[in-house]
Amino acid sequence: MCTVSILRDNNGLIVTSNRDELRTRNEAGLRQKSTVGRAETTQCIYPVDAQAQGTWVGANDYGIVASLLNMYEADYQADPALTKSRGLIIPRLLEFRRLRDVRKWLTQSLEPRLYNAFVLLVMDKNDLYRYRWDGLSLNEECVQFSHYFLESSSSVDLAATVMYRQNQFKDWQITDNCSHNRAQSILRFHCKHDEDNASKSICVAREQSHTKSVSQIQISNSHVDFRYLSPDNLAGLINTNIDIKQLEVARHELLVVAQAGKVSQKASAA
Repeated sequence: MCTVSILRDNNGLIVTSNRDELRTRNEAGLRQKSTVGRAETTQCIYPVDAQAQGTWVGANDYGIVASLLNMYEADYQADPALTKSRGLIIPRLLEFRRLRDVRKWLTQSLEPRLYNAFVLLVMDKNDLYRYRWDGLSLNEECVQFSHYFLESSSSVDLAATVMYRQNQFKDWQITDNCSHNRAQSILRFHCKHDEDNASKSICVAREQSHTKSVSQIQISNSHVDFRYLSPDNLAGLINTNIDIKQLEVARHELLVVAQAGKVSQKASAA
């Protein structure tokens, strides 16, 4: 389940996520949710799994992004009588406005034993943290990278599949230097299907499972943009030229920037 790429530069952050899932498991579209806090309202957006009503990737208007992957190398399965859907983790952490509060909740309040094994990425424009829950411990790691990062998981031939995708990503980075639209270029990469390596491909096609949807979150200096290629829309965009201007975008104003501007104006007036 899932391949996630992260691109970082002076213009912001681009997170693109493939959801690899059973062909029989459906999605229920995008959900936009408002959470009222003590002083402000947080807007969250994420695609929804029709069965468990959870999600695998999402963002809020404070620039926090999260992505969840299965950890297939771990055998841990939560007690069926107590288990919760891993997809419910992201909607909860997107209620927070600061990455440090997300980290505090994950390390102090989350009960990982209630969930099957997972890898969770949480980030803002400046920092990326990776959490690994293998049934024994929840490990937090600050991931250092300059411009490119890729995380992937697979239920089939894990090591070889991840290596194949990492190599594909390295090859794409060469073409990225010639790209005028990075969001469009990486989205096209995530929609790439290799007929000769259908099971390992970035865009997977297996007998029982496939890449069901692709989500892209772009955080600029002022906005959060969310592009979602649903199962119906994705089918027509595999291995084609994608013009992101023609795709539907859900946009939120980046509130941390807006609030900073208000503070600056008040200071100038004073």
